[in-house]
Amino acid sequence: MTVDVAVSASGSGNVLLQAQNGAMAVNAGVSSGSGHISVLSSGAQTYSAAGDVSTGSRVEDSTTLRGRLDLSAGSTLTMDVGTALATDGGNVRLSTTGTSSDVTLGVVDARTTSDRGANTLAQQSAAPGWGSVAIVASGSVLDAAADTATPTNVYANGLRVSAGGSVGVLGASVNAIETEVVTLAASAGSGGINLIDDTALTIGSVSSVSVNRVTNTGSVSAEPATAEAALAGLSTTASSNGSIVARATALTVSNAVGANGSGNVLLQAQS
Repeated sequence: MTVDVAVSASGSGNVLLQAQNGAMAVNAGVSSGSGHISVLSSGAQTYSAAGDVSTGSRVEDSTTLRGRLDLSAGSTLTMDVGTALATDGGNVRLSTTGTSSDVTLGVVDARTTSDRGANTLAQQSAAPGWGSVAIVASGSVLDAAADTATPTNVYANGLRVSAGGSVGVLGASVNAIETEVVTLAASAGSGGINLIDDTALTIGSVSSVSVNRVTNTGSVSAEPATAEAALAGLSTTASSNGSIVARATALTVSNAVGANGSGNVLLQAQS
């Protein structure tokens, strides 16, 4: 499936785009006023700079209902450096299920619309609060931008990242995943973890990040179907020898940080 013109659901309408037997290329905006959006494919997903995906929020009976984003690919999921996935404080979940399939990030933005517009952290952890983000990659989680170009990759309250390969890149081609989050938990394999946060960061525990998967009837179901166990601290998996680098302006370590085997650890509070 190729999306070359905008797809938009008004009001609380949901959106499902599904390539049931192949790849998905999103080259134009996909949006809902305040509904949920699912982009699903059995093959790879690519998002051009114009392929933004966004939803908002609405108030019903004095309760704010926030649209959520659910992107799942059977192979790689690749965003352009200019691609933005944005909610009004709703959760976002990105996942790949193919063998060693990478997630490459542009900008994943779960800020409230008001904080985004004012470029402030006022509601990051205070009501109404930013959404949380989960990234699950069978391969690595990578930054679409070069390390010398540092747009923030993820804006969220809580961020949990699980990768079969690396989270960011260490070594000669060093390239960190840039975040603006309150609490971070990550697990990676070979290649280790390289993350840098824009402000203060707690390495802690992040519970299951729920989104709403849009079905072929236009209604929604829970995703993941069974809540995942909380992910805590920073770790590299058995036999990976993966190193861990985490930097922020201020750093609080509330859960264990463990590098497998000969992996090194750098925790740095830097100005």
